[in-house]
Amino acid sequence: MVGIIIIIGIIENYYHKKNLQKIGLVIHVNGTRGKSSITRLIAGSLREAGYKTATKTTGTQPRLIKTNGKEEHIKRWGIPRVVEQMRIISKISKENPDAAVLECMAISPEMQWISENKMLKSDIGIISNVRLDHTDKMGESIDDIAKTLSLSIPKEGKLITADQKYFKLFKKKAEQKKSTAYFANLKIVKEDYITDFNYPVYKENIACALQVSRLLDIDDKIAIRGMQKANPDPGTLRFFKYKFKKNNIYLINAFAANDYISTLKTWKKWQEWYDFNDYKYIPIIGLFNNRSDRSFRLKQLSDIKKDINFKELIIMDNRIFNLNKIFLNNYNVDINIKRKSKSNKDFIIELSKKYKEDIILFGFGNTKHQGYDMIKFFSGNGVEIKC
Repeated sequence: MVGIIIIIGIIENYYHKKNLQKIGLVIHVNGTRGKSSITRLIAGSLREAGYKTATKTTGTQPRLIKTNGKEEHIKRWGIPRVVEQMRIISKISKENPDAAVLECMAISPEMQWISENKMLKSDIGIISNVRLDHTDKMGESIDDIAKTLSLSIPKEGKLITADQKYFKLFKKKAEQKKSTAYFANLKIVKEDYITDFNYPVYKENIACALQVSRLLDIDDKIAIRGMQKANPDPGTLRFFKYKFKKNNIYLINAFAANDYISTLKTWKKWQEWYDFNDYKYIPIIGLFNNRSDRSFRLKQLSDIKKDINFKELIIMDNRIFNLNKIFLNNYNVDINIKRKSKSNKDFIIELSKKYKEDIILFGFGNTKHQGYDMIKFFSGNGVEIKC
């Protein structure tokens, strides 16, 4: 039996290598935040430059973007597994693409290494940034997390990062693998590059994507034009309005932000793009979409009230347990106000009756399940406020 399994593994590995050889350029996008956005930005710039490009993201909703630009939802059975990357490589190799841009889906150190060195063997690797997250698997300190992310650096390839603090570490690790490291300096991103997008974007993300296009000798104007044409990830910061009777219920979709730094950056980005002066007198309700297997994030975000003046915080989780008492004591918290038995509309009506005025919902913590349901409700029943 063991022998049969070994033989099957050898055969699978053989065909996987053959599939990789059909792809001209492999780009592996890793990091704590911004992976999905960077993946889409890079792919957009390559398509605009004439590259036949396939893309795979694992963000709010896992998507395969074919070489013709059409998106497919990736169906999964059970929890996400890194081996999914091999299945995707097999599928996109049939299109003989010039390039494949794939978002990293590995978390633990061993899987970070396997994902790059055994599955993707990329030509260009990206580490967007290093933030304190997934401390249960990636390491308890931010230094540990940086070391874990460095395991995805390609061998004899190129590495790009926008994280200045850990650039020296990544450069050293890259040199050990005979790779060259490049710092994605924000100075290469001109202000008009940002303002020409019709949704909020981060300079760090554009800088990483632009550094890739420059390595491929793609003109900046062509690259930026392609980035602007690329569809944003469903988890991208967006702003919606839903009318209920005489009141406006707003949703700031920041559900993809689930660490302190990212949450605060997203809040400031919203203020910058949507003119906070127009909304500063409206009560802000925090919607923390908690995952019961990620309750450690509650402690990490315990000081966010110092920077965002929530009227109250509502924790959305149908299976809350092990909540950090220090965190909860800092708020007037309604726990689990949104239950499975309530529709999104019932939840909105409940809040509207409670406040009897316009309110802003700031959704953060996680995009899964109730977070994504909330995004779908506002995007399907409300209107998006363009920046």
